[in-house]
Amino acid sequence: AYTSGFNHLKTNYVPFISQDYARLESLNQFVQLMATSEPLTYALDSQPCITSMMNPEVISKLIHHGIPDRENFVKLISKWYGYVLDPSNRSPKPPVFYFPLKGLWYFAETGKLSGQLAAFTEEIGPKMRIQMLNQILKNNEDGIMKTLIIDHEQMTLPSFFTLESHNQNHLILTSLDPEHPLAIIDFQEPSIGEAFYDFLDSLQKSNVTFSHERSLELIREAIRSI
Repeated sequence: AYTSGFNHLKTNYVPFISQDYARLESLNQFVQLMATSEPLTYALDSQPCITSMMNPEVISKLIHHGIPDRENFVKLISKWYGYVLDPSNRSPKPPVFYFPLKGLWYFAETGKLSGQLAAFTEEIGPKMRIQMLNQILKNNEDGIMKTLIIDHEQMTLPSFFTLESHNQNHLILTSLDPEHPLAIIDFQEPSIGEAFYDFLDSLQKSNVTFSHERSLELIREAIRSI
């Protein structure tokens, strides 16, 4: 039912997201949206969330040096990162970040990010991959976030998207399809927000996700493989 309803909404929203916005302006709109939203509660990605892998040092090294207006781009990414992980902007419970095991393997083996994320980042070598995955472990140990890995054999996810729940009434879908620099659908409709909030909450208790302890061990295994 969720899938059917979402596909209907997606079809209706296509005319609004098909315009080819500049990456910088799209990112600027996204950061402004994040700044006015309530704290993040759940995030569902096709691979480890780039925000959960960043710190100020990583940001400065990660953004491609040839990208237009790089200085402003780095500032926006830093602002986005700082807002998401600032203690004053976090809910009482750490936000839960989901991504599939297949996405973890892909990042660990190739160092490539999904879709448009790859367009503005430098090539991510083994040392940087280890540093970024270790940042996830540190954020979990510090109680900043909770990472749960999805068994991709039981639940298949699209390759180029991020789904964020900011409360029961607010859902943000970011499309990273290479055909669009950064497409954002902002849902502030209770019936939609509640449905996806309940769905994302239920994943914690379902058999499609590994336990928190096992999820962190899988990240350590990925680090060792690198």
